Amino acid sequence: MEVNLRSRYLSLPDIIMDSWFFDEDAAPGHLDRPKVMAWVVGLEYVLRRTPSNGIFYIEYMGSAMNDGYWDDKEEPPDYNDGDYIVPEHLGMVLIGGDYAWELIAENWLSFLFGGGIGLGIVTGGMTQWYNGANATGDITCQQGDGRLTSPQNATAYERFISGCGDDGSKDIPAVLPIVDINLAVKFNVSHRASLRVEAGLHDLLYVGLSAGVSF
Repeated sequence: MEVNLRSRYLSLPDIIMDSWFFDEDAAPGHLDRPKVMAWVVGLEYVLRRTPSNGIFYIEYMGSAMNDGYWDDKEEPPDYNDGDYIVPEHLGMVLIGGDYAWELIAENWLSFLFGGGIGLGIVTGGMTQWYNGANATGDITCQQGDGRLTSPQNATAYERFISGCGDDGSKDIPAVLPIVDINLAVKFNVSHRASLRVEAGLHDLLYVGLSAGVSF
C-alpha cells in the first residue's frame, strides 16, 4: 500500500480553444483570450498487487485563469458580442479512482499506464458581463457619466471597465465528471517510499508529481 501527496498543473492548449473562441489575432484590436489553467493538490491511497495498482484520490482543484473576454466563433464573425468573465474563487473538490498497470524495469524504476473516472463538486463561480445590447444588470453607469457614449453598442469589456453592474453568475453544473488518462515514471526508494512523475488527462491536460510512503 501507499499513501501519497499529489500536485498537478493543468491547462488547455490554445490550439484546442481556437476551435471555439476568437483570440487577439482574430481582428485588429481584439482582446486576448484568457489562458485556461488550474492547479491541484490532494491525497491518494494506493493498493498494489503487481502489476496492478488501484489509486483512490481526493483533491482540490483551483482555477488559475485570469478574468477576461470570451468571444465565441460564429459566421459571419461578430467580435463585439462576447462576454467578460471574472472567476470568483472557482474550484472543485474531486474524488475518484484510477487503475494503473505497472511495468517494472529495475527495482528502483517502473512505468505506469492507466486511467479512471471521478466526480468534481464545483465551488465558487464566475461573474459575467454581456455587451450593451444584451445587458440585464445595472446599466446606470452607461448613462450621463460620459464614459460610454453609445450604451447599446458597448462591449462587455467596456461595461466592465466602466463599472457597470454585472449580469449575474454564469451557469455551471454543480457536479462534473472527471476522466483520467495517466502515464507515469515511478522511482522506488528501498521499498519504503516512492516518487511518480506524471502526465496525461485529468479533464484538462496535466503534468504532476506524487510522492509518499509505502508499507
